[in-house]
Amino acid sequence: LNDQNPTNKVNISLGERICRLFRTININGAGNMMVLCAGCERPILDRFLLNVLDRAWHAKCVQCCECNCNLTEKCFSRDGKLYCKMDFFR
Repeated sequence: LNDQNPTNKVNISLGERICRLFRTININGAGNMMVLCAGCERPILDRFLLNVLDRAWHAKCVQCCECNCNLTEKCFSRDGKLYCKMDFFR
């Protein structure tokens, strides 16, 4: 992320934390880096991104892997997958 275009990070509470680094790609020869979404693997061009499992996500990509509901406030993880509370405790 460059200083001219700061990106704010929002943390979501997790049931289990798994540490992973942001994935970035070089978008031009000037060395500017762009963050890829961990869910869809597309560049995050939004002003805000979500930091879940120590990876960057589009807000719309943070979904339960079982029921596909959006996880806006809390999410849980097991084996690197995201779950809503109901599916996590099944």
